[in-house]
Amino acid sequence: MARDTSTSRNLSRLVFGAVLAGSLLLSRMPAQATHAHAPAGGLAFQRGADIWMDLDGSLTPLTQDGFGDSFPSWAPDWTVLAFASESRTPSTTRSIWTLDAYTGVLTQVTDDSTSDDRPTWSPDGSKIAFQSAGRGGSSPSIWMIELATSVLTRITDDAGSDDRPAWSPDGTKIAFESGDRGGALSPSIWTVEVASGVYARLTNDDSDDFEPAWAPDGSRVAFHSLDRSDPASWCIWSVDGDTGDLTQLTDTAFNDFDPAWSPDGTQIAFYSEWRVETIPNSIVTKDLSASLDLGYTAVTSDSGLDTAPNWPLSASSTPTPPSSGAVTVTVSDTQGRAGGTVTVPVGTTDVTGLELIGVTFTIAYDPALLTPTNDGVATTAGALGPVLSGSGSWLVEQNVPTPGQRNIALAGDPAAGVGELLTVTFDIAAGAAAGATSPLTLTQSSLNEGEIAVTVANGTFSVLTLVYGDVTGNGAATSFDAAWVLNYVVNAALSPPNIVPFRIEESAPTWSATPVTAEVAFEVADVDADAALTAMDAALILQYDVALIVSFPAEAAPAPSRGAVGPVTYRLRGGSSTLRPGGRMVVSLDADAVDSLYAGEARLDFDSRTLRLVGVAVGGTSAGRGRPAVTYQARDGQVVAAFASARPLGELGAALEFEFEVTGDVNARVTGEVRASRVRLNGVLAGSDAAYAYSVEPYSFRLMANYPNPFNPETWIPFELAEDADVTVRIYDLRGGLVRSLHLGSLAAGEYLGRSRAARWDGANAAGEAVSSGVYAYELRAGGVRETRRMVVRK
Repeated sequence: MARDTSTSRNLSRLVFGAVLAGSLLLSRMPAQATHAHAPAGGLAFQRGADIWMDLDGSLTPLTQDGFGDSFPSWAPDWTVLAFASESRTPSTTRSIWTLDAYTGVLTQVTDDSTSDDRPTWSPDGSKIAFQSAGRGGSSPSIWMIELATSVLTRITDDAGSDDRPAWSPDGTKIAFESGDRGGALSPSIWTVEVASGVYARLTNDDSDDFEPAWAPDGSRVAFHSLDRSDPASWCIWSVDGDTGDLTQLTDTAFNDFDPAWSPDGTQIAFYSEWRVETIPNSIVTKDLSASLDLGYTAVTSDSGLDTAPNWPLSASSTPTPPSSGAVTVTVSDTQGRAGGTVTVPVGTTDVTGLELIGVTFTIAYDPALLTPTNDGVATTAGALGPVLSGSGSWLVEQNVPTPGQRNIALAGDPAAGVGELLTVTFDIAAGAAAGATSPLTLTQSSLNEGEIAVTVANGTFSVLTLVYGDVTGNGAATSFDAAWVLNYVVNAALSPPNIVPFRIEESAPTWSATPVTAEVAFEVADVDADAALTAMDAALILQYDVALIVSFPAEAAPAPSRGAVGPVTYRLRGGSSTLRPGGRMVVSLDADAVDSLYAGEARLDFDSRTLRLVGVAVGGTSAGRGRPAVTYQARDGQVVAAFASARPLGELGAALEFEFEVTGDVNARVTGEVRASRVRLNGVLAGSDAAYAYSVEPYSFRLMANYPNPFNPETWIPFELAEDADVTVRIYDLRGGLVRSLHLGSLAAGEYLGRSRAARWDGANAAGEAVSSGVYAYELRAGGVRETRRMVVRK
């Protein structure tokens, strides 16, 4: 079944996560290295403009071509190294690259559109986090790239200047340094939860803290800091992630920087300016069981300028070279429900430079459980993966000579890269019993008629009885699952999308022995079986939870019809189209009256330099009805909101209301618009494109007419300030004599119009005596600016 690309999950992001963890490299710009490569797994470090490694006391260059390589980071399998490079391409913009330490193959990971720096691998080897300046927003921030799909996701916002990301060992958080986040006066160490975006500050004082590094057990974060020790020097410290307790790890005799934990957590590596005799910037290790002034060992003590050490993240695995240069072809384990379909990925390790132009496979399977998908004319082989589709034109032919045997032949231009070769699809028998399995075995796997050596890793297909709607895995579909679906919907609609895995993908649900694939999780969440995840799926889960329905449309055939709800039109309206700095406006997304509206979602794009999102709510709910569930996600000038209810909302005034605040630093007239896109109501795409135009007028210096006028005995004097100022209002008679001074103090820029904010004169002079009838002048003084008007006292 084809998926709606606006909300469908990119399934390939998890296909090889377990099989090829740490080895998923992009093939955008592969290039064979010209230097000799070396065994992997040692302490890597930066020497001048190149990357080196210490392996049992032997110093070995990994890059030695002067392209400005820095900040090495080992993949979890110890064989691939990520690093930042200044000028490996014609562009001089810094980008992230990887190096296979066994083959010497270099691969560019991020493009040349921005300056990317300081890469760090996720513990499962499927992602690299890095710092980027200019990729999005106004501040340097932390980004992440999925290596299998090249999907980029921004992790931190513009609230601080963020640098030096470091993954936690469990992959749930990223530690980083930030210069001005949270009003800090000095750089501090922070963490952010990758899934939720929740920030936590680990160091919270006036010391300068940089370069976080997680301990292998995830309990502490090391960093280098100034002014924390006595006497003051750059030292290595660590902070307990739970208690905030601080521990000094190196002494004050020398300046120490860039900590890196050993895989077993017993040592810290760092670079020190003068600790090794008179050699500046050498790599040193510290035995953490020794006292502060003992336990130091020089790793480098020659004339090199060495910085940024990096050990492999974990001691749980041992680096092993590829076996005899063979390519490994893998059939992934897959799952599916009886009567459904299953997509089986077939992948390979790196084939770059092997001139692979011909592939022949035979896949054996249980024909009682699986039948190759047929399009009515001929059996199809599914889709080409990126290894082949990115390498020019490839021909695919296949046949099923006998049930249980599927022959596939492919030929084309030389292939390159690592990952999926292709995916094949099967129909699952409608009567298949839950728990039944079928081995997926490559009985023949030939590359270039055997010229390329091949090893095979076979897979298994398992039949599942899906619990529809149960994306959390407890065996029941409830409002909690509906909230997870809404969260998925709003994150997937961002640009670029932020795909949030469901719980059943990360831990086994009650109805499966293992975590399910992304494809199965999507099917579980898509309870209306329309091949898209929308807020309507959440609404149906809510209906099921309160027994308004007893089954989901996905559990019956054929797929459901929306019935009374078809395409609808909508528009945007706001309370005021002319705004002032600091002012607020509510932009409502109004839909046609829809009596049976259960769910909706929309993305609004706006100028984040002018507007700040305050919140989102559902409006127009009928009297007597509870408020529907609503969630939203905002990022980089866009907000996606979704709502769902178990009962229809009734006649709508406004489906969604977005409240914005104008930023306070607008100093010139600005025009803009808030534009809606990707609007769905009850899962159906709405039929129009709408925008709401607005303008922002900056504050100016103005003295306005008093009111009432004439007056007796009191009046109010309104005014406006273009900037913060010390304000005084003076009252004069017609001869120029000062009658009264009203000292209003220091006021912020803005309007002072109403009686609670305008200047008030009670009609008395400085002695407290009521003045006589007549004409008086009043003068506004704000800083060095003055303005005068007249008013009348009438007894």
